[in-house]
Amino acid sequence: MIEREIAERFGVSSIPAREALQILEARGLARKRLNRGYTVIDPSPAEMLRMCELRDLVELEVVEWAACRAKPEGLQRLAAKLKTLQKAAEAGSLPRFFEADLEFHRVMWELSGNAFAARALEAVVGSLFACGLRNAQVNLREQYALHERLFETIRKGQPHEARLLLKDIATGFREELFR
Repeated sequence: MIEREIAERFGVSSIPAREALQILEARGLARKRLNRGYTVIDPSPAEMLRMCELRDLVELEVVEWAACRAKPEGLQRLAAKLKTLQKAAEAGSLPRFFEADLEFHRVMWELSGNAFAARALEAVVGSLFACGLRNAQVNLREQYALHERLFETIRKGQPHEARLLLKDIATGFREELFR
């Protein structure tokens, strides 16, 4: 889609349309094609596997940093995201759950204190979660319980335990993604 078409469709100038497309691109949900506008991502299984590999490499370190560096105000924000995740799980809403899950992870990335890692994860995990929405069959209550345990390990400053839990979460997601 071309930003001019989006601007016309939504009755806005080209500036907010361009900014929205750039945000979608940064979050890994759209790709810019030279002289052809943007397209919604549709990664191949091989590309999704590479994204999972990068997530495993970066996010496992990030969760350890978060467990070591989290401040009380950050933990409060993470607890609020966990509550939203719980409500989505209880409602049985996969789209709301994935949205809340991504927000939980974003706050966790912020708690790590490494903005560079957070930006890298934003592009990769956003794409993966979008793929998960169309492919995965997730037990939302079980996933919430894992995230609740993950929150507790971060809150208690247990980096090794946080890493192991996140590895379980990411591995389960990968299995569902490729089912």
